[in-house]
Amino acid sequence: MTSRGDLRRRLAVLRDQWRTATAAGDHARAAQIEATARQIQAGLDQPEPARRAELVTVHGWWLVSATPMHRGCDDCRRAPGGPDHP
Repeated sequence: MTSRGDLRRRLAVLRDQWRTATAAGDHARAAQIEATARQIQAGLDQPEPARRAELVTVHGWWLVSATPMHRGCDDCRRAPGGPDHP
């Protein structure tokens, strides 16, 4: 999956390519670049999706967690890295 930062960088590169193509008079290439840039911008305009939930086990219990980090408990603090510790 491509990050939003990667898409923004790609969009900046496309803008530079569009300027170059337009200055060179290559209007067909400029139109193609513009269409690609519009698709990327439309994707960036969409709200960022919620984090994907993960199925994890903590001390033998299956939990659905949106954050992959186990916040800890007394048993974990006493024995980090135990057999059921994520």
